[in-house]
Amino acid sequence: MDTVDPVIKRKLTLTGWQRVFIVASAAWLGVCAYSAYRHFPTAEKTTKAVEQSWGSIFQDLDRRMKDIESRCSALSSGNDERGMVKQFACLRDSDLSRLSEQRKKERYAMLESIQVVVSNVPAMQAKTVGKALLFWLIPSVLLYLCVAWISAGFKKGA
Repeated sequence: MDTVDPVIKRKLTLTGWQRVFIVASAAWLGVCAYSAYRHFPTAEKTTKAVEQSWGSIFQDLDRRMKDIESRCSALSSGNDERGMVKQFACLRDSDLSRLSEQRKKERYAMLESIQVVVSNVPAMQAKTVGKALLFWLIPSVLLYLCVAWISAGFKKGA
């Protein structure tokens, strides 16, 4: 009761090489999907990366501000009035206020850069998915062409 033409049936069945291609292609798809999942950009990941890149700037400014504060606080010995006046004069004449303003400006610049990066997250996500598909598709097509070439060679020899 088999009504399918034998030629069509033979074309619909998979050869061993085609099965190898399907298994290898599926395994490679799994590797590419996992890699895309691991590197998939999110707003949280990109915000954290931007904050880390700005961290050294803030650490340097904070270190310089602490150096000034410790140098000026060493001028006052105890609670005497003259020492406190020296300390106040030191803090007033130092670069502390300038550094504090610079820190504020850097903070605003960092927040602006976070906004720019987070607004680009959908484009980065699309790029990641596109790369993963290309990393899967190109080797799969090349493997398919190799399998077809090998399969054609066996058919000619038979």
